[in-house]
Amino acid sequence: MSVDPPDAVERTVQLAGNSTFVVSLPKEWALEQGIDRGSAIQLYPNDDRLVLSAKSIEPSARSTRIDAASTDPTQVPSRVRAAYAGGCDRITVVDATGIDRALRRDLSDLIGGLIGLEIDHESETELVAVDLLDAADISLAQTVSQLCHRTRSTYELAIEAVVPGDDDRAARALDRIEAPRRQVAFVRRGFRRGLADVTELDRLGADRTAAFAHYRTARSLSRLVSEVERIATAAARQSSSPKPPIRTAFESADEAVRSVLDPALAGRPDPVIDRYARATTEVTALSEAARASDAVCYELVADSLRRIIDAARSASEAIAEADGGCC
Repeated sequence: MSVDPPDAVERTVQLAGNSTFVVSLPKEWALEQGIDRGSAIQLYPNDDRLVLSAKSIEPSARSTRIDAASTDPTQVPSRVRAAYAGGCDRITVVDATGIDRALRRDLSDLIGGLIGLEIDHESETELVAVDLLDAADISLAQTVSQLCHRTRSTYELAIEAVVPGDDDRAARALDRIEAPRRQVAFVRRGFRRGLADVTELDRLGADRTAAFAHYRTARSLSRLVSEVERIATAAARQSSSPKPPIRTAFESADEAVRSVLDPALAGRPDPVIDRYARATTEVTALSEAARASDAVCYELVADSLRRIIDAARSASEAIAEADGGCC
């Protein structure tokens, strides 16, 4: 048996005239909600219900102030990124003694890479970044779709740098890492703002179920991207390309991982589940070959590949939950 929330009020919709529906509200209950005679109210569609508000629901401005003087300078960019992901529209960094030039440069680079965030103004002691993006101009599904494709292409570039020992490809893979990370941050931001603002998800073109699935996808792909970065870093640091038997084991592991990654990013969990065991076996074989050759670098690569297939499996479930609409 279902139980109504304590404050729920049930009313029957009445017809007034030929073109207007009317719903009566108990006077005492309405007054408790701040609704009086002559009050204007707004109704908002939200998933399978309507939300009644005694005042217009506007996108809420969220701001934060970060005191760089009392914070480890290396942590200030991380706090700015966290504030952005948390949904802040206005982020102010201050230092009464003057913002360090290197920190200012790092903040400028960071802010320039976050979707929608721009530096509004700055002075010797203050830097203010504001969100100028209209959420209605972009959707979570579109962003996650782009994230899937960029993650896949970055993985390919990093892997293709390992066997030939291609420093140029490794460097390009590392350069590409920032793009999917920006998209992950944007999806997290949109989801968290949607939890607080009933209208935010509508502007982002998603309901709560889809938004949560997109958030889960982005979170899984964030882990995957971090492992791709580790592989690209290993490729950049290796003194020469891997020799047999490591090379043979690596190529087999890569082929098995791709057989999981491709359907995962397409939102098809069934083949992911079917191929997961083989991928795990091949990655384990790479790890054992690397250990036998005392090649720690490739043990780390094997560890990253193992985490990639785990993240891919999680992502496939989330993408499928969103009806495959994000990729």
